[in-house]
Order: sequence, then C-alpha cells, then structure tokens
Amino acid sequence: MFTVLRNTWALFFGFGIICLGHGLQGTLIGVRSVLEGFSFIATGLIITGFYTGFLTGSVLIPIFLKRVGHI
Repeated sequence: MFTVLRNTWALFFGFGIICLGHGLQGTLIGVRSVLEGFSFIATGLIITGFYTGFLTGSVLIPIFLKRVGHI
C-alpha cells in the first residue's frame, strides 16, 4: 500500500492543485465581474462562456490528439 502511495503521491497532488485552481478560477470570474460593475446578465454570459469553452475543449481535444498525435 505504501509503495503505491509513494509512487503516485505527486500525481494526485498535482491533480489536486489543478482542481483547486479550476474551482478558484470559476469563483474569481463571478466575483471580479461584479466588482467591475458588469450587469448580472453579462456576468452570467461570461461564466456560461467559460464553462462552455471548458466543456467544448474536453470534447474536442481527444479528436485533435488522434489526428495530430501526442507530442
């Protein structure tokens, strides 16, 4: 058990940092847009665009990687 943990801790730590950053980015977009005076509709559209781009990227990247190959 400890051998597996010793070999994979860096992977899980890195994944945790990425998840933390993604969560903070989602919060930062909403808070910062309100502080800058955007309307609630504009803030909603900005956040919707962010997550739509995130979803679209996660769907399209495997297709591009199959076509181009992993570098």
